[in-house]
Amino acid sequence: MPYALSKEFALCFLSWIGRWDLVDEYILELRNITKRFPGVVALNGVQFQLKQGEIHALMGENGAGKSTLIKVITGVHEPEEGDILINGRKVAFKNTNDSAANSIAAIYQHSTVYPYLSVTENIFIGHESLTRAGSIKWNEMHGRAKELLMSLGCDINPRTRMVNLSVAEQQIVEISKAVSSKARIVIMDEPTAALSKRECEELYRITEKLKAEGTSIIFISHRMEDMYRLADRVTVFRDARYIGTWDVDKISKDELISAMVGREVTQLYPKQAVPIGETALEVKGLTKKGYFKDISFDVKKGEIVCIAGIDGNGQSELVYGITGLMGIDQGQVFLNDKDITKESIRRKCLDGMAHIPEDR
Repeated sequence: MPYALSKEFALCFLSWIGRWDLVDEYILELRNITKRFPGVVALNGVQFQLKQGEIHALMGENGAGKSTLIKVITGVHEPEEGDILINGRKVAFKNTNDSAANSIAAIYQHSTVYPYLSVTENIFIGHESLTRAGSIKWNEMHGRAKELLMSLGCDINPRTRMVNLSVAEQQIVEISKAVSSKARIVIMDEPTAALSKRECEELYRITEKLKAEGTSIIFISHRMEDMYRLADRVTVFRDARYIGTWDVDKISKDELISAMVGREVTQLYPKQAVPIGETALEVKGLTKKGYFKDISFDVKKGEIVCIAGIDGNGQSELVYGITGLMGIDQGQVFLNDKDITKESIRRKCLDGMAHIPEDR
């Protein structure tokens, strides 16, 4: 008993002074976690260990149990079986507040920001700076938000509404929110899914900076380049079960894919022979001043056409013009030989045109 008391005191003291590295080998450990839903076993006796100051990739196919594990870690779900340990000490998360109190923050694939509040309000919501009278210290909070953003190498105006930011900028704000709450464990759930290559590089830089400052990061991604670019170790789940954990530099791409799918895969994206048919979409001289000028091309049935260019060169606006989300100054759009240039968005949808936006 004396040993147990002294160990508990040491754990609390070292956590309090911020010396997480001296507390335990793992800042977070999950043992034999099982979570069931009606008719489904979402997690079947899985384990996971996160070291201090590491980037740990969590990979697996859709339905493997990754998202459920994250919800267990963040207190959204309580497991039926198993233990959660923070710095070697068992904890129980009844809700997300319990998880946050243990210095855990999550950045989800689909933005959870408040779009019509400012950057500052999103960063400090729930832990605002208040005067003794209870009023908000706006100037102080705007200044702190600016410092946080600058520390991540970003010059976003903290007074800007979130709705006016790009997907990548919104994710940076969510990272700033995690930093403001002094999170020692940050979970990133598919953060690169909707980002361009340049935006991915910016996210990589920020993630590596957090790691260098001692933050432990769980990085969930389907993209192999994310894992090999960032992670120290990788854990694979398959069919709600734990498959294994490897140092990233000790597992090949083929071995990793086999672990994820349970069989050898010889071709990741086999090319399918598809007969190219007649023209389905034709764009003639499409122009929108300040965005794009005199754009003409056609897309045939069974064909994939890529519109490429550096960000800000009008690619998105061109798609908006074609689908009717943005007005055009001149030009025509034909769908199956029918002029749909002036049709409503609803009519274009009924004619068979669909649009998947950058922010899904």
